[in-house]
Amino acid sequence: MRRLFWFVIFLSLMLAGCQENKINNSNIRSIKVNYNDAITIIDTSLIDINSIEYIPLISKEGVIGEVSQLLVVDKHFFILDKQQKCVWEFDSKGVFQRKLSRHGKGPGEYTGIERISISEEKTLHVMGTVETIPKYDVRDGFPYKGNFYSSQAPIDILCTDTLVFVLYRYVPQELKDTSYYIEVFNQRNGHRKGYFPYLSAITEGFGDDFFIKCTDSIYIRMPHNDTIYKVIDHLEVAPSYYFDFGKDKFPNEQLLRCNSIEEKEALLKDKIHHGKISHFRMSESHIAFLYSQVQGNSAQNSYFVYNRLTDESANYNGLMWQGLSSDFNHPLATDGEFFYSVLYPYHFSEKGKKDLKGRGVTIDDTVYLLKFKYKI
Repeated sequence: MRRLFWFVIFLSLMLAGCQENKINNSNIRSIKVNYNDAITIIDTSLIDINSIEYIPLISKEGVIGEVSQLLVVDKHFFILDKQQKCVWEFDSKGVFQRKLSRHGKGPGEYTGIERISISEEKTLHVMGTVETIPKYDVRDGFPYKGNFYSSQAPIDILCTDTLVFVLYRYVPQELKDTSYYIEVFNQRNGHRKGYFPYLSAITEGFGDDFFIKCTDSIYIRMPHNDTIYKVIDHLEVAPSYYFDFGKDKFPNEQLLRCNSIEEKEALLKDKIHHGKISHFRMSESHIAFLYSQVQGNSAQNSYFVYNRLTDESANYNGLMWQGLSSDFNHPLATDGEFFYSVLYPYHFSEKGKKDLKGRGVTIDDTVYLLKFKYKI
């Protein structure tokens, strides 16, 4: 009888342990992405037509050159223009507010501009190709507020009101075993709080988002295993989303082990691969990204949209526009609720311009933002 008692206790502990592991594993949401399901779909089945708004970016300070990055902060738009090495600010209606343009080598200036990030307290950080990261106050005409100093030239940056995350590549003098790290700084005083190894390696995609801010959470994209990690503490991460491309997924990890270009070409020529996630955007309800079908040196992009609340998804190659009068570009930004794409004048057909004019929207040589919600 005593043996039976202890056996029941042991079995109960084992079952409790299994339940504990199951709960931990459930924190990783695996999402199937099947390229063969990708279709050309009607816009009204993907986009909420009633949510669409065309926002002209109106400025007398010149013409926007290249929209490399878009941030939406407190209903204001901040546009990184790499071509002119500046940052434009517009209000919610698209009216110009001010421009940061301080290219140079003096105090408060930057030699290059590759990425930007803005904290909740309205501090703009400008990341170039050197270790120095100047910061400016958004609230009062971009006055200079000092610098952060990364250990190496950074790849991406993201800041909150208390922390600054910097992803950089460390290249040893012997040019072998290149490694990647994330440094974490105190936003208040610029002191480094620590660093941790980046769990991935980057073969391409510089200038893309590796850090993702969504509401009060920060995520880190790991290209080598198609996984999105959530920052639990400033020096601790945990896997959150895994995108499963099946047995023919793009061989990110195998490519890293190749020792020559010939090996890489042979691996990619072998069959068609799917994956290579890029342009990752996350709102409170949706995830959207681009991915590729790759064989050898040729690639075709497809789109994937996933509803985080309902588990619905759409996997498509293109859209048939019945309710819109312009092309559709993959979103560059989200404010947590809406997504925003950039449209140039050439995206509008003559018929589209006439249709929009009938609805009170006049299309000229201005850059436009397309504001919308996904319907799924």
